[in-house]
Amino acid sequence: MPANYTESAIGEIAESEKVYCMIEPQIKGKKGLDIGCGGWKVPGAKGIDIRSGIADYVGDITKGIDILIQAKRKKKFDFIFSSHLLEDFAEDIQYKLLVDWVDHIKEDGLLILYVPQKGKYVGCNVAHKREFEKDDLEKMYNNINIKVTGAWYEADAPMGGYSILMIGRKPKGWKLSDTLDYLDEKEG
Repeated sequence: MPANYTESAIGEIAESEKVYCMIEPQIKGKKGLDIGCGGWKVPGAKGIDIRSGIADYVGDITKGIDILIQAKRKKKFDFIFSSHLLEDFAEDIQYKLLVDWVDHIKEDGLLILYVPQKGKYVGCNVAHKREFEKDDLEKMYNNINIKVTGAWYEADAPMGGYSILMIGRKPKGWKLSDTLDYLDEKEG
């Protein structure tokens, strides 16, 4: 059995597996974090999930990465990947999560999100707080000062689909304080 699977996941295809071939060239050989990894995690990544299984760290992601990985100092990763998790939170929490995640990415590292596209994931999970329009995710990246380097909309593909893959790069000189200013304005 592959090391990045749990026994219960054998025979099922994880959402993240569907796009791994698209992100593999950019993350191969790099150290990352797969947030909300479920039963399959991206090779080369440590997994965080609310359930055990293959997750390296188990707990509530809203508590923050530092608490979950019990780091003595802030750990930085080459990439952070998350598939079909962000939509489980309200928009204000989404921004707080993203800021925490980006703060744990090395300069020039990648933020890779895979989320359901609005109107394409109807009825699949009624607990979702939000689905994303094509421009929503790009706007979120811009608001937290992440440069979008690639996007793929499954619904536009010949076989169709229901998700959006967005890849962004953390620029050199990215400052947490600049992003926190944006969050303060948004809440104020």
